[in-house]
Amino acid sequence: MYHPAQLDLPMGADARMPSRAELLRLRVNLPPTVQFGTAGWDYPDWAGLVWTDAPSQADLERDGLIEYAAHPLFTAMYLESGARAQPSERDLRRYASLLPQSMHCVFQAHPEVTTPRFTHSERAFWGGRIGANPHFLDARFFAHEVLPTYREVFGDRLGPFLFAFPPHLSREGIDPP
Repeated sequence: MYHPAQLDLPMGADARMPSRAELLRLRVNLPPTVQFGTAGWDYPDWAGLVWTDAPSQADLERDGLIEYAAHPLFTAMYLESGARAQPSERDLRRYASLLPQSMHCVFQAHPEVTTPRFTHSERAFWGGRIGANPHFLDARFFAHEVLPTYREVFGDRLGPFLFAFPPHLSREGIDPP
């Protein structure tokens, strides 16, 4: 339901971007447990919505996270791990160094934990392995091989992990359509 004090976010090409002051007022009125963030931050099309200028892709890959973290409404970020790998410790440390201490980080769980079977077509990505994945939903593997680096790098800023599964998951693993 619309409330007269509600801030309308721009929806059309001619809509005005709310001022920083308007966004800060909106943030103050949100409960502290409500956090906003996006999946990624390197989108040039966000010019005028998130970015003050029109940065290039290269600019965003280098400096976009800094401006993202300065946006009044963003108090969290979500980082996908990619289809077959988690970010390197070096990349995680770089991300952490660019974020304020108040920003929580949500991560996609390592695909080694969410991939039930290594397929023939993907064997190059999995070190030649084919067949059942011994680490599928393996809490010990996650706790000992994945979580420690994130915990060390992000500490209190570490938020939840999102477990993304293949779309054709079944009790037996992958169930093709």
